[in-house]
Amino acid sequence: MTVPKTVERDVALSDLQIAVMRVLWRQGETSVTIAANVSQSVDAGREICARAGTISEGAAALGDRADGLYSLADRLTQAAAQIHDRSAGFVRIAADLEAECEPCVLA
Repeated sequence: MTVPKTVERDVALSDLQIAVMRVLWRQGETSVTIAANVSQSVDAGREICARAGTISEGAAALGDRADGLYSLADRLTQAAAQIHDRSAGFVRIAADLEAECEPCVLA
């Protein structure tokens, strides 16, 4: 028994529709996967921005601390110079006193 041409065409068309539906289903799965990856990329981008902000704040705080340390070092240098000057003055006074007292000791 022979199958009429219209039935063969209908079967072929049905097979084609099934194949198209499978392709569309796979395409849909691929689109969902891509959307998930895009969402993950957006989240990662936000995390990177947040961490960059934290790093920037930390760097600014370190800069402020470095300025404070520079100021402290400057004050310590000035204090050291004052100690040196005062010590030199003390040595001069002691030398002058010694010079004044030498005749007294010799007499």
